[in-house]
Amino acid sequence: MKTAHAFRQCEPEDSDFVPLGSSAEARQALERTRARSDRRVYRGQDGFEVAVPEHVMTRVVAFGRRAEPDEWYGLLIGQLCDDPKGEHVVVHGVVHDPGVSASPGSVETSTQSEFQTRFAARALYPDSLILGWVHTHPHMRARFSQPDHRNQRTWTQSHSLGLVIDPWNPVDAALYRGPRAELLTEIRDNEEPIARVEQGTTRVEAPAIGRIRSESRWRPALQHALQQIRGLKRWGMLVGAVGLVAGVTVSLVKIHLRISRMTAQVEQAESRLASSESSSKAQQFRITEIEGKLQRWPSDPGALVCDALPPPPPP
Repeated sequence: MKTAHAFRQCEPEDSDFVPLGSSAEARQALERTRARSDRRVYRGQDGFEVAVPEHVMTRVVAFGRRAEPDEWYGLLIGQLCDDPKGEHVVVHGVVHDPGVSASPGSVETSTQSEFQTRFAARALYPDSLILGWVHTHPHMRARFSQPDHRNQRTWTQSHSLGLVIDPWNPVDAALYRGPRAELLTEIRDNEEPIARVEQGTTRVEAPAIGRIRSESRWRPALQHALQQIRGLKRWGMLVGAVGLVAGVTVSLVKIHLRISRMTAQVEQAESRLASSESSSKAQQFRITEIEGKLQRWPSDPGALVCDALPPPPPP
């Protein structure tokens, strides 16, 4: 309720706005001290500040965990505000993009899905702006990759935001600003920046969290290796399926060749059997002929002799 009351105190100014294409991005008059209630505050080198409500972080974490093991993508919604110290941004909410193509190592939206998500964002938050984008790095360090930097360059406004967070370690979040992807520093209520050691051993978090976490030097490398392994999981399943099909095909070919060899052997055996039967018939015919001559021998003794001796020469 306190947050809603703070937003009602925002009064639009008539002259200060930043145009985006043909539309005007309205600025609100809001003291940044009031915008910090129950929020994480990030600051740029020029004093630019962003206040992100904890409930938005909680919602991003919920979306990210539901999308596990894939990455998740959405749009950040909020207001561009002014106070005596200058320009600052208040994030109101996040809108899920349901049409993305995601994997454990990447997430990509389409033109149609982006359009539908922007339309839904304007319907849900009619008094707010689309400030930027947010995505998750499950079980990975919350920092922009090279593709993330390239995507951030497409957000051309100086107040355009890019948020990345590990849903399984919500304290580890990084907020970038503008097309050059300036990494903003999270600050405490007493204006002191929160220590963020890139590859050190100590990492001091926000007072609201109230804890100190130790991080070894090999942990980011291990997390990266785990992400690569998850990214290869689907390729591994595909390669396994291809290998299975290839194995079955090779087995079928071997069976076919074996059957062909057995068929050839059977045909050869049948041919030899037929030849043997033909030879047996010829021998049987000869035996029958000799038996007939033997039966005639008592009455014609010369029959066998004539068959045994060669014919006499002609006179």
